[in-house]
Amino acid sequence: MINWDVKLQTAISDLEVVYKPEKNKLYYLKYYLVESKEEYLAVATSRPETIFADACLFVNPHDSRYTKYIGKKVVNPLNQQEIPVLADESVLIDFGTGVLKCTPAHDFQDYELGMKYGLDCKICLDSKGYLNELAGKYQGLERFIGRKKIIEDLQKTNICFQIETYESNIGYSQRSDIVVEPYLSTQ
Repeated sequence: MINWDVKLQTAISDLEVVYKPEKNKLYYLKYYLVESKEEYLAVATSRPETIFADACLFVNPHDSRYTKYIGKKVVNPLNQQEIPVLADESVLIDFGTGVLKCTPAHDFQDYELGMKYGLDCKICLDSKGYLNELAGKYQGLERFIGRKKIIEDLQKTNICFQIETYESNIGYSQRSDIVVEPYLSTQ
């Protein structure tokens, strides 16, 4: 995993990432169980544009709310693929819903989990920050425009059932002052 500057088209070092506190959105989404049309796991994510590359959901094995779901499968709300529910102690019980969507090619923590559990590392954004062919009808949209359109569509179907504002540190490229994209690369 590298820090990728989509504007300059280059990897940047950790020292070149400047973190700025800013208001961000947390989108609450329903991942329905394969075996049920009514039961779902709620996932809070700040990056719905990466859903197309989800490899699984993770819960903390000590979180009594979710132990019965470990080993079951849920349906990815955007591409309808079945993905497993796995358990790992690194999942924070008290952040969001306590359920982590794992996208190993687009997040540093998710990458570590992906390597630990041998998960598929699909990439749904190209090097310029545009959604690729994995995104279906959203292919070709810039990542933030894609995020907005995806959420609009998921709200229409009640898959996105809540949006919360919270403050977090967002990484910007020191060189271009653009949001850094965690990116899987051979570099």
